[in-house]
Amino acid sequence: ALIVGLFILLAKFVGFVQKIIMAPYFGTGHEADAFTVAFNSIVFTFCLFPSQMLSPFLPIFVETREKKGEEEAWKLAGTTGAITAVIMAVVIGAAIIGADYLVFAASSFESVATTALVIKLSRFMLPAAFFMALFYLFALLMNSYKRFALPAFGDSLNKIAAIVFLVLLAPLIGIFSLATGVVAGAAISLAVLVMAFKAKLPFLRHGVGLRHPGLVQLGRLLPPIIVGILIA
Repeated sequence: ALIVGLFILLAKFVGFVQKIIMAPYFGTGHEADAFTVAFNSIVFTFCLFPSQMLSPFLPIFVETREKKGEEEAWKLAGTTGAITAVIMAVVIGAAIIGADYLVFAASSFESVATTALVIKLSRFMLPAAFFMALFYLFALLMNSYKRFALPAFGDSLNKIAAIVFLVLLAPLIGIFSLATGVVAGAAISLAVLVMAFKAKLPFLRHGVGLRHPGLVQLGRLLPPIIVGILIA
């Protein structure tokens, strides 16, 4: 609890520093507004769904590992990861194509230029949601082994990457430097967790059938979670 709490505080602090560094470049102008809407209203929403929907996977993975062994549990993880990747790829692809409709639903900027920038930024950053979905899965796997520091550090790592890319690229590509940092931070966070499990990765290639009890149980738990998210 202490480790997770400290990393949550660190993420909040790094986010505060990000705003301070962002201010001299963009102030409170239309670029800052566009980024805020694109990230908070569009990209974050697509990150929220998988983070909540994958939460029941943790007890299912632990139960499978205890009853059927390490290899069987990781086969289940591999299939869950493959299904998650395919679904997210399709959903994000559709969101990128229909980004203009999402932005018009999420914002009401009078400026045509600001609205157009929100659409471009949303399309640019939406792949971050794909990486974050797999990050959440690996974070649950890591938590199942009582390892909490790296998953808890993920949010801070995302923000640190955003700051680094902002400082390096802002003079060249403006607000897209921050957007690049968002995507890169998500990819780096996922890579860190994947490398932490490199000894287990060969098991992921095998997988289990779609009628595996663990997948069936996960499928039964998803509808009420989806309803809860939509109501929230």
